Amino acid sequence: LNFLDGPIVDIIEQQVRAIEDAIERVPDFAFDLAKTLIESVCKTILEDLGHPADPKWDAPRIMRETTAFLEMLPAGHPNAQKARESITTTINGLHTAVQGLCELRNDYGLSSHGRDAFSARLDVRQATLAAQAADTIVSFLYRIHRDAAMQTPGVRVYYDDHADFNEAFDGQNDIIRLRSEERRVGKS
Repeated sequence: LNFLDGPIVDIIEQQVRAIEDAIERVPDFAFDLAKTLIESVCKTILEDLGHPADPKWDAPRIMRETTAFLEMLPAGHPNAQKARESITTTINGLHTAVQGLCELRNDYGLSSHGRDAFSARLDVRQATLAAQAADTIVSFLYRIHRDAAMQTPGVRVYYDDHADFNEAFDGQNDIIRLRSEERRVGKS
């Protein structure tokens, strides 16, 4: 999975690492984790935008709500109507992929709903498909969200959103070290 750039929360990074590990070691678990990753990223985006997800929503609904709030085209795009129609068609395919991932998770996931220990299993190829589908979906959504946040900040503010301020502030303050991270703090 390759979308981990920008300010991403630890839990999402841990979910990505868990999917990567599960593909080879416990492919059944990758189905559960792929669905969870999509839900986590969508819920994070919705929260950032000030529209928290309803706890009763299923994954397809969370995905629909997320895509409804995101601006899918660059500002000022020429021929926006035609581009929007094509993007909507593509997004509808991603919605279908989320539904497919939910079905894979329900029928073949390791930790979903329990199942007969002797039921049919899928393997690394299908787990890779699930992981790559989740990667495509969350990479697109997260990047579109981060691009929009650079233009119009959402409810949450991330450190990386304001590089100019950060550099000016850092230049005026002393460095402190927390674990392996260095940060500057105000001078007394």
